[in-house]
Amino acid sequence: MNAIANPAERAVSLAKEFEARAMLRAILAEHDLTLLEVRLDELVRIDPELAARFTCWVAEGADGRKYVVVPEWQDPIERLYAVASYLTHRERAA
Repeated sequence: MNAIANPAERAVSLAKEFEARAMLRAILAEHDLTLLEVRLDELVRIDPELAARFTCWVAEGADGRKYVVVPEWQDPIERLYAVASYLTHRERAA
């Protein structure tokens, strides 16, 4: 997150982040998805451009459970957008 000097702007920014986190929890629960935050150190070493563009990946475990894999450093608002975009595309494809 960028440093914000104005306390009022900082408060608004924090409120937006809190709202994004709450909405993401609700979306994950509604779609029975588990969030996994991962470090991208190895991917950065192998392919820095891909690591910079990585926002969201969905994987299914051997037990059938679905996992949403996201970078651990990802901004909460960006994360919400990435997961929502995935779900929108998945529903359109169905």
